[in-house]
Amino acid sequence: MQINYCKKVIIDSTYNIKYLAGFSKRRPGIHCGPKCLECGIIIFDRRFILISIDVLYISDDLRDYIFDIIFETFGVGSESVCVVASHTHSAPNISYDIFGELDYGFIEQLKKTIKTCIEEANKNTASCRVNFSCTSNLNGIVVYRRKLGRDIRSFFLTKKNVNAT
Repeated sequence: MQINYCKKVIIDSTYNIKYLAGFSKRRPGIHCGPKCLECGIIIFDRRFILISIDVLYISDDLRDYIFDIIFETFGVGSESVCVVASHTHSAPNISYDIFGELDYGFIEQLKKTIKTCIEEANKNTASCRVNFSCTSNLNGIVVYRRKLGRDIRSFFLTKKNVNAT
């Protein structure tokens, strides 16, 4: 199978984070998790695109921005694109006011990085073998790690809450 790929750092530890979201509102200066936040893209045979971004949420505006660039670059529609918000602890706030002020500087940096990542993935090609693992989910349980207004601790599967269903 042919893939295209790219991974880029959005921000590193030198970025002055103004507003953080995650768990609950966090004070500026609290470390946001890893030393950097990244964006990665894998394009499978120019038919399916997976984008992983180290943020807590994907806003409608950011989603539409990504879909537009993907369509312009590859001619692939949104039905063949999966965008994943992969950061699970705390990151600059890009999407919901309830988590504090939006970090517009980070949003602009994020958009530039995503665009660059998509453009570079268009040039980086490799042949590979992709293995898929199919499993059945536990009693039909689906866990969404993030829902507005919910305590994050309730999203971890434990023996106690699995047996309770």
